[in-house]
Amino acid sequence: MPACAIGMLVAPFVIELLFGAKYLAGVNVMIFLLAGLYISIINFTLKYVLNALHKNWSDSASAGLGIVVFCAWMLWPVGTITAERAAIAWGCSETAAFFLKWGTLYLDKRLASRSLLVAFALSALLAAFAVLLTKN
Repeated sequence: MPACAIGMLVAPFVIELLFGAKYLAGVNVMIFLLAGLYISIINFTLKYVLNALHKNWSDSASAGLGIVVFCAWMLWPVGTITAERAAIAWGCSETAAFFLKWGTLYLDKRLASRSLLVAFALSALLAAFAVLLTKN
């Protein structure tokens, strides 16, 4: 999480250094992608936890749910589809997938899944930080 937060803070400098001032419009996209990256990493880990517990159906269902949420976010309400909107939609789809995986682990009761809510809270803080950084 600290790496994502630091990346969000230095995004304008990194983009300008690597690509020039011409690409500074991509800073918001990078910030929103970094906010979603943290929950995505947690989902990646949960995939293997669920597979080890023989809950492969939940992993597959979470991928399907993520696709539905992504498409819904991109298509409704009807409007301009931008890279920034896609970055936000990706973060939302990863969050939906996380909650399905978390729910499966919570109902399974073999693991202490409450600690995952702390990880989600940190992810929500990153998302709020992203919104604050991108307000113009």
